Amino acid sequence: YGLVGSEMCIRDRLKATEALGVLGSKTAIQPLIEIVESDPDTAVRQDAVLALGNIGDPSATEQLLRVLDEPRLQIQAIEALGKIGDLRTVPTLMKLVTLLDPTRYEGRVPVCEDERYEQDLAVVESAIRALARLKDEQAIPVLINALQSTLVRKDAAEALAAFGKPAIPPLVELFKKESDENIRYYVKGTLTKLGWN
Repeated sequence: YGLVGSEMCIRDRLKATEALGVLGSKTAIQPLIEIVESDPDTAVRQDAVLALGNIGDPSATEQLLRVLDEPRLQIQAIEALGKIGDLRTVPTLMKLVTLLDPTRYEGRVPVCEDERYEQDLAVVESAIRALARLKDEQAIPVLINALQSTLVRKDAAEALAAFGKPAIPPLVELFKKESDENIRYYVKGTLTKLGWN
């Protein structure tokens, strides 16, 4: 990947990667993909992933989906996928929202938190934000379900507000049947943002 070869120092590779992203040109996509695939430094790869998201071309989607399995690139890849807006990613993002098992984490004292918890939570929060950007209505039930978790309730409520009117009927249904006052609070706040009385 000539322009940003691994023989360059990391600072120069970071600057070159950033420059490719700033170009915003489709011609930068392939060099950025090559950086994601082969640069030895995580920071350079993260910048390349973010640059692909900023360019916003769906031709980068497959590469970004492949790096979702790499914990050090996961958050950046999710953010980039949300920016690209390729609806093919919605099922994967919905699956990530369900990744966090609330029974494993809710009620934990912050001192007892571990790195895996922080990583899992960040992934779920990022996936929720990406789904809000994509606004594919098939994600609404997953986000409604995410309201059950105190860990991501606020994020899920904000994401549902981004969907507009299509989110109103399932939110009203939840509001009517839900007994948990905190969930009702967030549902009512979201409905108010959406103009429902």
